[in-house]
Amino acid sequence: MRTLTLLFLAALIVAPLHADPYSSLYVIPVVGHTPGANGTNWVSDLAIQNFQSTPISVSMILVQSGEGSFDNTSAAGSSVTVPAGGSVLLHDVLSSFPNTTGALLVGADAPFAVISRAFNTANRVGTGVPPVSDFLESAPGVTNNSTAAAYVPGLIANAGFRSNLGFVAATANGAAPMAVQLTIRGADGSTLGSRTFVVPGGGALEQVQMGTNVLTSSTFDIASAEFRITSGSGSVVPFASIVDNITADSVFVVGMFPPNTLSAKTALPSAFAQAFERLTR
Repeated sequence: MRTLTLLFLAALIVAPLHADPYSSLYVIPVVGHTPGANGTNWVSDLAIQNFQSTPISVSMILVQSGEGSFDNTSAAGSSVTVPAGGSVLLHDVLSSFPNTTGALLVGADAPFAVISRAFNTANRVGTGVPPVSDFLESAPGVTNNSTAAAYVPGLIANAGFRSNLGFVAATANGAAPMAVQLTIRGADGSTLGSRTFVVPGGGALEQVQMGTNVLTSSTFDIASAEFRITSGSGSVVPFASIVDNITADSVFVVGMFPPNTLSAKTALPSAFAQAFERLTR
């Protein structure tokens, strides 16, 4: 019962505390069309709502999962026109990309609303994946990286549940590589495992995801993750999913971070915005 209670609490934490209410650009941290553990098969649906008085054109850029790659981005299908006040549902948005996981940059010429759902086709069990429009960011000389961190609570790794961690990152145009440190901390605050990931510079995009067993051999009923940009400049969206090993039911948790990273916005346009503009010209 204790574990189930913790899992329920994690389900309530689905977006940053100070996320922008609406945006013209979102990051969907995880999308897929891929087989999963224990015989599951996962796909993603995307629902877009246009609350403008005129139609909008929505474009999507896929960032395929992996490390250190410069050829991992592509248009995720043609742009979609959403009528004024209307909605569009895109079933299995990565149907043209079999055996693929990654993230989506979803942008339009005016603010809109969007939500994604990832689910197992065998039993339709899945989880909502919230859009993110506010990011952990770093700008040299502006951001204090010693205090700028994102936190993901509610991790579980035992016989009943497993947890997957990941992040989506973009470096600024012309910038040097960016280092992202990921640390798992136990219930007592001790370090269970840590690793630093280096995202290529020059406007690169990455989506990285892994099980907690990549970082630690420990099992735990409760733990948390800490994400930090330790060098370089860019934007990061941290996330985790906690999955029931028997039913494949899951919850999705997006990193929470303090407002001390917001000062980077005044000196550095979001690296995701820079990338989206470059890739959709």
